[in-house]
Amino acid sequence: MLLMSRAAIISLSLIGALAVLGAVVLWFKTPASWNVLPTLAGTSTRQAPDAGWSDKDPRGGISAGSRTRKTYTDPDYGFSFDYPDDLTIGKVPGEKGIAIIVQKTVSGLSTTGFQVSITPFDEPDQVLTSDRIHRDIPDLTVGEPQEAVIGQNLHVLIFWGDDPGLGKTREVWMVRGGNLYQITAPAAFDKELAGILQTWRFD
Repeated sequence: MLLMSRAAIISLSLIGALAVLGAVVLWFKTPASWNVLPTLAGTSTRQAPDAGWSDKDPRGGISAGSRTRKTYTDPDYGFSFDYPDDLTIGKVPGEKGIAIIVQKTVSGLSTTGFQVSITPFDEPDQVLTSDRIHRDIPDLTVGEPQEAVIGQNLHVLIFWGDDPGLGKTREVWMVRGGNLYQITAPAAFDKELAGILQTWRFD
């Protein structure tokens, strides 16, 4: 079995900690949207709008008004992405891989954010399909699967999922360099996540 549910990757304590992400605070100024391809969507390609951090920011990505941004760089997996500086990032080892938690904390409680789970995957780089996922995780909710492009021309599968703690979730899955990347956020954080992932890049 090559694919695993997040429950097999991350401890229940982390799942509990993420449950409070349901109370999402929407504070971005100009959210981006997903650059969906027609191959899975069955529609015309929809280009993500130019939603840089300011109107003059050439790097692209999500707009956050007057907020500045930081760059997270992962030396172990060779990728980086930009994020608003009022989010914090933690990296937690799991039984089968690692989890990167990106969150905003107000009065000690997480109010918004997303999670990146990374696990080994012994198949070539590919855009996953719902059929491929259901081969290993038949009970996983894969709603409205679509192929999209993020960052530096990275092709990913996006779909709607369902989490016992978070409810409806936005899922972004991709395979790269022998690893499976599962990115999860509450559904209300969808547009903000799209903008952040426009800055995702591999070395």
